[in-house]
Amino acid sequence: MNPLLLPEMSRLLYFDTSGSQIQLMVFNEDRILAMIRQDSGNNHASQIIPLLNTIMEQAECKPEELDAVAVLNGPGSYTGLRIALSAAKGICLHRNIPLILLSNLDLISHAVTMNAEHMVVLKARTQEYFVGIYDEQHQHILKPVLMHESELLDRLEQHSYPCFTNQEEFQVGPHQIQKIEEKPETIQHLVLLAFDQKEFADLGQSEPFYLKKVHINKINKL
Repeated sequence: MNPLLLPEMSRLLYFDTSGSQIQLMVFNEDRILAMIRQDSGNNHASQIIPLLNTIMEQAECKPEELDAVAVLNGPGSYTGLRIALSAAKGICLHRNIPLILLSNLDLISHAVTMNAEHMVVLKARTQEYFVGIYDEQHQHILKPVLMHESELLDRLEQHSYPCFTNQEEFQVGPHQIQKIEEKPETIQHLVLLAFDQKEFADLGQSEPFYLKKVHINKINKL
């Protein structure tokens, strides 16, 4: 792997509020300076700012020393994704630094160490799944999509990919979806790689990567 051509001691902030946990990291190209992973009981909105202050103190990093902010942008919880992206945009706009967006499915793929094509599967609604298919270099064979269980089973019957998730292990028909843990170093590498290659998001146009339609309940006023 070629070394990344980064400015000396670039400092990057990463956070993920896409599920029930909040995960935050501050790192540079050499090491992870601080990390927090905490179950918030889905109270992300009230906890994100105090935890951001805490991790910056632990990393001994001032906000003006950050070179970029990265966020796990979905798929995941509607509310969680909005909180993460809003906080990230606020920091980037205030500090005039770039925003990096990561896909949950891509991140899981990069945690897979086998040198083979594979599938990443996350539960969505009942009988629906977020699915991505990747080659041995973690490049897309099928970009992340929302797939009904019947279509997923058809795919697996045509090609029995090894399947991975970061959720608890589960089965789809006869197919076992194995749990895999993403290492902090994997996140660090992907964010630094995006930073090195200037794969930055448009702050004005960036939206959470839901992969499914948002249902809004309207209240009729008399």
